[in-house]
Amino acid sequence: MMKFIYGGDVTGVPVIDGKPAPNNGVEMSVVSLDGITREAHYDPTGVDYLYTEWDISCIVIVSPNAISYATKQPQQLITVSNSAIATDMAIRPILMAPRRRLTISFLSAFNEQQVGAAAEEVLIDVPTPNTSGTSQSLSAGNADARLGPTPTKCNIIGPSGNGECLLYDFGIKFWVNEANNFFGNPNSKPPLLLSNRWTMTRQINRDGELAAYETTRLIQGSAIFRTDRMLEALACPDQFSRTLLHPVPLGFQRIACDVAAIPDATGVEYSIVDQQVPISLIAQNTPGVVKISAQHKKLLIKKW
Repeated sequence: MMKFIYGGDVTGVPVIDGKPAPNNGVEMSVVSLDGITREAHYDPTGVDYLYTEWDISCIVIVSPNAISYATKQPQQLITVSNSAIATDMAIRPILMAPRRRLTISFLSAFNEQQVGAAAEEVLIDVPTPNTSGTSQSLSAGNADARLGPTPTKCNIIGPSGNGECLLYDFGIKFWVNEANNFFGNPNSKPPLLLSNRWTMTRQINRDGELAAYETTRLIQGSAIFRTDRMLEALACPDQFSRTLLHPVPLGFQRIACDVAAIPDATGVEYSIVDQQVPISLIAQNTPGVVKISAQHKKLLIKKW
């Protein structure tokens, strides 16, 4: 049997026996599964792997006889009655709210044969719960790698049985990057930056006299970050602009620098222009100097 739990807390989840505490969201049993698609996403150049998008559509059942919900106060569910209508009124805002904890598990027949009792095996738990202060706090935040999970539908198909159960057509998407679990150190935090790609154009000026054959360098780039790691660090992509931008070459002056945040808050796009100068008065590693002005005076004294 397949089970979904969605809508639980993400931050401040306690650790029990070395694992995050169970999801305290809405529990749903899967009646039929339309499918789980997993599609890899890359940066616009098709080179850097970003994350895998999971898209799930299924028919689930919520039985007030087994799990009856009502709202006691904001973001808290309690068991109160066996009314399907009361349950729907309580859970529908939660099931359509983005960026909540989603746990998908199976009752494993293999484990039942091995240990003599059915045991749940977790397929995925996303976002990774924030178990602050413990070694399990590896990728904690209140979103996945791309500001999900994002419910896509929660349609009532109709009552089931004698009307005490409700059938829902439920859909959800989320984005995970699990590369660190296999290719990296699973006990270390994944990197914030997923991709930083750019194009560089050089133009040589062949007109004029003093500026003849000077070079103008244009760099346009795009950087994409993991939103789960950004939220954990309480940071935004723009804070890392300085480390993304290329250093000014010796003999050049930076004349333009534009940085724009991507609307979905997953990264930045930037453009910088460096122009060659006839004379370089400062060393290449001198930071913070954007303009130098000087005066030169010459006095001629003639004795009669």
